[in-house]
Amino acid sequence: MGQVASRSIVKDAARTVRAARIGNQRSPAASYSTIAQREIGVLGIPLHQGQRKLGVEEAPKFLRDAGLLDQLRGLGHLVKDFGDVRVEGEPNVTDCNAIESDVVGKTSKNVRDAVAEVLRSGRVLLNLGGDHTMAIGTVNGHAQATHSDLAVIWVDAHADINTPTSSESGNIHGMAVAFLLHEMAPYIVKPKGFEWIQPCVHKENFAFIGLRDVDNYERHFLDQLGITVYDMADVDRHGIRNVVQRILNKINPTGTKSLHVSYDIDSLDKLVAPSTGTPVMGGLTLREGLIIAEEVSNSGQLRVLDLAEVNLRLGSKQDAENTLDCSLKVVDAFFGSQRRGNLPLHLDKNIVDPHHVS
Repeated sequence: MGQVASRSIVKDAARTVRAARIGNQRSPAASYSTIAQREIGVLGIPLHQGQRKLGVEEAPKFLRDAGLLDQLRGLGHLVKDFGDVRVEGEPNVTDCNAIESDVVGKTSKNVRDAVAEVLRSGRVLLNLGGDHTMAIGTVNGHAQATHSDLAVIWVDAHADINTPTSSESGNIHGMAVAFLLHEMAPYIVKPKGFEWIQPCVHKENFAFIGLRDVDNYERHFLDQLGITVYDMADVDRHGIRNVVQRILNKINPTGTKSLHVSYDIDSLDKLVAPSTGTPVMGGLTLREGLIIAEEVSNSGQLRVLDLAEVNLRLGSKQDAENTLDCSLKVVDAFFGSQRRGNLPLHLDKNIVDPHHVS
């Protein structure tokens, strides 16, 4: 993972993946497909300051260039791109052991406001990161827009529940959950840039899938608060479909809460999706990652999806292509794509009616 791909190599990888998928695009005028049409808003969150590896901020552009929005339209959805959220703040500020706190904090506030605005339009929302600090703003914006208890599924190799005082690295992407949970508020000091932050999710409405690299104090907080955790050992023990169903029944038993899924691509095994900043062996297979997406899609509960930590500058061209392809497949599945194939949006009588076939 030490190799850094050039911009031209990454663009080439995006073109390769887009070309491989372009034949599956279809007209958005739907009448026959079984996929329920949704109005989807898309936001780019080009934030890298929550960790120290450049490149993750370019993922929103490369995901778009690879045809992600056209894929969603090809499933019959109405897609509107709201552009990228503005990154701002004073650089090189470390406060309370939180590196780049002013940029991350002020940008997260911008993210919160942008997310809330899109959700108030009645759309479901796809957020393209960016590192996983993006979720500080996306979850807060979701809560602000809906004025209700959220249900959150955090799919990740890491718990991201360090506090500024417990973190050994000072990287804020490893603190995102701590800033979100009401029950973590007593342990939080607010670094510069985070003066606005308020917790917005209760622990009983929050669950993890895929954990396998958890710091000592993170384990303490998880156990102390009794947060729902299905780590990779639990996935092995129960099976991923059962895990997702248990989580939905636990955090959203009536199906009435607004569901937010924050999906870190490093939840997938590093052999599957290597182009990410903190890859870990022993993770989800692509098939397991798709089952999570399919089960959530089938539940009809999804309102907001985050995709975080795709960094196509890391690794070889093949690593970038594989990671990009996995990312596109996972997002597709959250919005209804089926591995057995998707029905045409409309039927062409010249193809399906024997009387019209010459």
